[in-house]
Amino acid sequence: MQTLRLLLAKIAYYIEYAAVKLRFSIRYQRYRLERRNIRIPSFSFLKRPVVILTLLIITTVLLFAFFPHPQSAAADAETLQNAEDNFQTQQGNKVNTADIIDMGVDTSLKPAAHATGVVFTDYTVQKGDSIWSIAKDHALALDTIIGVNNIKDLNALTIGSVIKLPNMNGINYTVRANDTLSHISLFSGSPIEKIKEMNGITDASIAAGRVLFLPDGKLDAVERNRLFGIDFNKPIYGRLTSRYGLRKHPFLGYRMFHTGVDIGYNNGGSVRAVQAGTVGFAGENGGYGNYVSLQHKNGFTTAYGHLASISVAPGAYVKKGDVIGVVGSTGISTGPHLHFEVLYRGKYVNPLSYVRY
Repeated sequence: MQTLRLLLAKIAYYIEYAAVKLRFSIRYQRYRLERRNIRIPSFSFLKRPVVILTLLIITTVLLFAFFPHPQSAAADAETLQNAEDNFQTQQGNKVNTADIIDMGVDTSLKPAAHATGVVFTDYTVQKGDSIWSIAKDHALALDTIIGVNNIKDLNALTIGSVIKLPNMNGINYTVRANDTLSHISLFSGSPIEKIKEMNGITDASIAAGRVLFLPDGKLDAVERNRLFGIDFNKPIYGRLTSRYGLRKHPFLGYRMFHTGVDIGYNNGGSVRAVQAGTVGFAGENGGYGNYVSLQHKNGFTTAYGHLASISVAPGAYVKKGDVIGVVGSTGISTGPHLHFEVLYRGKYVNPLSYVRY
């Protein structure tokens, strides 16, 4: 019975998704015709129930069979898991005894000041240890071991080095100037009340430089991805104007899934490749206007829309930081900006997990 309910819910979801895509297609075509001063044909026949049902069924089948559905948190989690698995396989879970390098562990770290309920114990790294095996053996999250010990390099552990292991999941965080508990809680996922209780905080003010233990806290997504070798540059230095996820479409007026982020910038600004890769597409692409997609290693694709002009051709190889076009307002656009997307294995993921704005 539960399986049937899930199947019906999935079918209903895809029907709704197909209806949104159909309405968008019709309105976009009307928008293009109006801009060209062409007589707009009547779509009154689409109001007939039989026609609507038929179109919905056909569109749903096509979407279900051929097009990936935009993903959010689940796709990001899959990205990190695959990155960890690939990294672990490549390293073989072994300490590099031939050429040991410092992985950036700060062995002088002390427990967070005034922290209550958290106890740190010393652990001496043994031959054959890895971050993954240590985390598994002590029932701790990777973020905890990395965040508590300020680990900057996952390539090797130094045999005989001493790292700190807390008795609960969480990370250490050094307070910066103008930091607030709300901001710290938001980026780390650690509840404010737990932060106060664990660190003996009685008011909202916290001094810069103080080390806090954030229970159940997680590393910043961009920082964590870089540790696993996923290091993107910014495509352009501008102002974030629209985030990834559901939003009210600026032209159509109803809520739709925004598959990337919008970065406001003046016309003519250089747009650069966030990572080395091969140009998969370069040209006009419907509502995206002038559009470029790049294929990168490890299953990543990045896309750049609304460009005024394009500087690369399909099949060309570009290096990280190469100019691929300039900012514009082509396609369906409210003004000069860059629409930037990141896909992992064909699924949309949040670009702000890879670049910081």
